[in-house]
Amino acid sequence: MLLGFFIIRSFSLNDLMRLSAFSQLSNLSLSFKNVVSLPYINSPLFLSNDFSIFSHLIIANSYFQKVSMPLIYGITHSIKIQNTKFNRCVSPIYINCINNKKKFTSREYYSDKKIELNKNDYENCNSPTLEGGCLYLSDVKSVITKCYFFQNNANIGGAIFIIGGRSVITFSNFIKNSAQKDAGAIYVRDCSLTIKDSSFASNSAQQNGGSIAAKTCNFDIFIRNIFYSGSAGDKYGGLSCDECSGLIMQCYFKGNKAGSNVGISLAIMNNIDSFNLENNNFYDTEPFQILLTSASLSYIYDNKMACSEENGFYIVNNSNKPNYVIANTRYNSDNIEKAPKVPGELMREMFVYDEAQPPFEIRKLFMLIFLLSTITVIISIGVPCLIQNSGPTGKGYTKQ
Repeated sequence: MLLGFFIIRSFSLNDLMRLSAFSQLSNLSLSFKNVVSLPYINSPLFLSNDFSIFSHLIIANSYFQKVSMPLIYGITHSIKIQNTKFNRCVSPIYINCINNKKKFTSREYYSDKKIELNKNDYENCNSPTLEGGCLYLSDVKSVITKCYFFQNNANIGGAIFIIGGRSVITFSNFIKNSAQKDAGAIYVRDCSLTIKDSSFASNSAQQNGGSIAAKTCNFDIFIRNIFYSGSAGDKYGGLSCDECSGLIMQCYFKGNKAGSNVGISLAIMNNIDSFNLENNNFYDTEPFQILLTSASLSYIYDNKMACSEENGFYIVNNSNKPNYVIANTRYNSDNIEKAPKVPGELMREMFVYDEAQPPFEIRKLFMLIFLLSTITVIISIGVPCLIQNSGPTGKGYTKQ
């Protein structure tokens, strides 16, 4: 039996079981009415493969808590998750499309599968022996917007692990995520990555890449991001890019730490093509803020650094000719731009609610009803009293 389009606004797990009667659901939109908590589940809630009944899946306004297996596992053609919270789940989203790769350009292979995540909360999720505490994305096109990742943990990639495909991350916050090995917040390999207008604070890795570790990526783009207080047990406290190409522009680096004290804020290593740094701000004065070991020409200009010139760069040149053009870099800068407010002070422009509370939209409605009720009571009591107490009180007049 074929069902072309199916929308359920108030959904329960029992409702989902009834859908097994359908042989195919080309479009399925779900909104779970209650908190979904499955601590003993032994198979994914949405198991996807080439013969999956879910080809287009939308989940909105839901709350998943203590789910012990991935909620979504497989290669669903199109997934959209919005206004949803994941709390204390085990690797909730695992998408692997490596067997569905197609050639899109002369250099890029990835599948036509896609996932869109908008205004979601991921808190205390983990995958301690695997990759990606919240998201594992392989050879898929992903768009992540206005999401919040807090205190997630994994072996590699504390919040997100990406391999292959194309990913765009905008207006998102990554706070206090951690990894046993590399990449406290995001690990990315063999991917085209764009991160804009996002913040990374207090993320940590026991080895390399306190916030982000990128490996063999084609033209990474980082624009207007904050890297604050990232830490790595070994190297590269903020951002590391190894065998990549790309652009880092208008970013802020402050308070990052690394055990080796080399490339504390940023490391660009063995880049396959030009990797440019433009108009960034580095606030720390410790030596070797930026590590450069280049294989291709890179342009570094209009950056501002609080440290001295000798403490700015640690350069390893593996060729017989200069591979860097460093121009108009200001050291000991007194006019370094004021850093934006660090995460925690930033306004979270997203849909977030506490475990014991209903979604924000519902709370807002209740608050409005309560306010109107209060005003009505005040009017009903105050106006008669005001009328009763008004009037002349002069000589010859007696109140009744």
